[in-house]
Amino acid sequence: MSQYAFPYNKWLNDAFNEVVKKALRQVAESGLLGEHHFYITFRTADTTTDIPDHLRAKWPEEMTIALQHEFWDLRVDDNLFAVTLAFNNVHERLRIPWQNVVAFVDPSVNFVIQLNDDEFIDKKSMEKRVDKEEKENNLSQKVVSFTEFRKK
Repeated sequence: MSQYAFPYNKWLNDAFNEVVKKALRQVAESGLLGEHHFYITFRTADTTTDIPDHLRAKWPEEMTIALQHEFWDLRVDDNLFAVTLAFNNVHERLRIPWQNVVAFVDPSVNFVIQLNDDEFIDKKSMEKRVDKEEKENNLSQKVVSFTEFRKK
């Protein structure tokens, strides 16, 4: 990388994390408002993500949690957020550092923010994305325009 290159990826990651922090801080202080609820996807493979072993075994790469009806003791600080969720009626404490959060969704207002930095895209999801794009490109080459068959 050139010594003059701007660190756009870092700036985007920082901005992404600030949006998520602000939303979660508001919820920690006031609770969820109206129909708002969140889906948060984070990397589980990183050992700085503190989750029970049985959850990491079930989701070894990434996990998505929902903050909607049943969550407890949401704490937000500069380095991570922590929340208690129920898994099979057992309360489990999760501690997720900001650097491991990769997506945040509030479906009530169609808000989605996702990191697109190659550093955060694992090989499997990249292969799936490439396969999907290739299929879409192949399908678009097979599209036939009906205007070719219309009588003039």
